[in-house]
Amino acid sequence: MTKYKYAIFDLDGTLFDTITDIMNSGNELLETYDKPPFGLTDFKQFVGLGVKKMIGELIQKGGIRESDIDTLTEKYLGIYRRRMLEETTLYPGIQDLLVALKDEGIKLAVLSNKPQEDVDHLLEEFRMNDQFAFVMGKKPEYPIKPDPSSLKAVMSAMQASQTEVVFIGDTKTDIETAKNAKVTSIGVTWGFRPYQELDTAGADHIVDKPDQILQIVKG
Repeated sequence: MTKYKYAIFDLDGTLFDTITDIMNSGNELLETYDKPPFGLTDFKQFVGLGVKKMIGELIQKGGIRESDIDTLTEKYLGIYRRRMLEETTLYPGIQDLLVALKDEGIKLAVLSNKPQEDVDHLLEEFRMNDQFAFVMGKKPEYPIKPDPSSLKAVMSAMQASQTEVVFIGDTKTDIETAKNAKVTSIGVTWGFRPYQELDTAGADHIVDKPDQILQIVKG
């Protein structure tokens, strides 16, 4: 028997290294307004609270004179959906981890602040749809993480209780989501934010390699 029965993963910065495509898409948007680009370090701070929050950062820090955030968001998503597979990869060891977890009988899910359409497309392109029992991206009926509503909805759909679940992510948003839903959190250091952020947020576990997640889940 394993200690946990369900492993729910964040997507960007946890399963997939998407930041270069996000950066290139954001910088292409900035270029259309004759604004200078930002680097990877900047975009790693911009992401995590959904695409509108990131666009808000580009408006504020990039100096875009466009008050309609919905218009800018649609422009960005049009660019990103054209470029989202240029550089994006699975992090090393993730595929082996997912296989090992399934071999242990663990049910897997994805919960992301990324739009549902983009989550589905990414998993489809990497032929990973069948690896997860449930997949949820940003949907209008749920607030974004760290509000726990979406995580609770995933747990309900999987008939999972709080004590059976680990939630795995790379930012304080993910750790706070787990805490708000009263489930065990695992922070990963290979993503977009440093160890210190995960530690300060109160992660129950912090790991440097995917295979460490397997050991925590097994108990």
